This record gives sequence, structure tokens and C-alpha cells, in this order.
Amino acid sequence: MKLASFIYQGVRSYGIVKTQGMIDLGRRLGDRYADLKALLEGNGLADATRYLNDAVDVPMDAATFLPVIEHPEKILCVGMNYAEKRKEFDQHNPAPTLFVRFPDSQTAHNAPVLKPRHSREFDYEGELAVIIGKGGENISREDALRHVAGYSCYMDGSARDWQHTWFTAGKNWRQTGAFGRG
Repeated sequence: MKLASFIYQGVRSYGIVKTQGMIDLGRRLGDRYADLKALLEGNGLADATRYLNDAVDVPMDAATFLPVIEHPEKILCVGMNYAEKRKEFDQHNPAPTLFVRFPDSQTAHNAPVLKPRHSREFDYEGELAVIIGKGGENISREDALRHVAGYSCYMDGSARDWQHTWFTAGKNWRQTGAFGRG
């Protein structure tokens, strides 16, 4: 099941993505789950699947997409996870690097990515976003995937001239990370 957050006729909502458009779950479940994040946190995917065969409410070309999760609590990213990337940055530690992105650094499917005005080295990479639907602490390796709600495409834009000294500085310019449909 593909899910997305969107605006339709001036109203923010979320729903199931079909080829021809979206089934508006916000209209059906909004009294229990205010947004997609609340649906995932509230274990509402089973409730959502009841509507999988409903008719589309929102034509695809009439929706304005939002980042899949509009207001994430945390955006944790993994970098330096390829040998070629470590060579480019002269990194000799084989372990990946962790860094954060701020929510306003994201943009949505079909929305513009903004090149930072103060960067001369804006670059991008295709990434996989893992969406955590159920929180936890001290989660065992065996239970980890039970906390994953889904996956999405992510276009990670980086101001390389700022990133070389500190990853976070190069990754957090406004609207530089495109968060595709879930």
C-alpha cells in the first residue's frame, strides 16, 4: 500500500495512492488519526486497508503533495556508507557517518528543490528513506523491522562546499531534500 500526505482543495490530508489518484483517508479516519504520522503511531494501517478498494476521491493532478511525514520528530541519516564516497571525502574509518536533517530541509514529490544561494557545489544523491511508525527504546535487532512502517524515495540534496567541514551544514538548507510518495 502506497501512502502520501497532500493538499486538495485547500485541505491538508493523507491517503492511499492509486494510479489514477488518492483515496482520502483523512476524510475517512481523520477523527481518529489527524495525519499520516498519527495513523502510523496509532497502529492504524489495518484501519486504512479497509479502504483499499474504494473509489479514488482525489485526482492525481489535483493534489499538491507534501513530504510523506509532514512533521517528523527526528530525521536521522546515514552517510559515508559507500567506499567511493569515503574516498571522495578522504575518510578512512569504514563505519558510516550519522547526521540529522531538519524538517524544513525537506520538500515533497513534484515540488521544487531549492539550490542554496550561498553554495557553488550543490549536488544530489538518490536515497532510501525508512519511515519508522512505532517508536521504542533498546530495540533488539530481531524486533527492529517491526518498527518500520514503510519506505520511500528520497532525493538528498547537499551543499558540498558546506558539507566538507560539517555534514549537518551541507544537508540542511531549506527545501533541499525531496521526500517522494510513500
